[in-house]
Amino acid sequence: MADHWNAFVFVGALDIQLTLGLLLLVLAAAATRVAFLPHAIVTIAVVVLVHAGKVVASRTPLPAVRQRILALVFTPALVLMIAAIPWGRPLLR
Repeated sequence: MADHWNAFVFVGALDIQLTLGLLLLVLAAAATRVAFLPHAIVTIAVVVLVHAGKVVASRTPLPAVRQRILALVFTPALVLMIAAIPWGRPLLR
């Protein structure tokens, strides 16, 4: 049951992050919007990956298999999120 709660919190946090990020992208200036477009695309792909992994894991009856599926989906998603962070670009110039 704990894996369900952890997945729920992780997916919920990603949904909030995506919503706020898209809101900021819409409200940003045109030059900033172009610079952060790859970040937005990778973030959307990560959210789709995590949602699909959560659905597949929730349909698995065995808890050990469910945890393995969640780990195999959430780990690459976390790596992609970290890779998509614009480390070298300051937000305010």
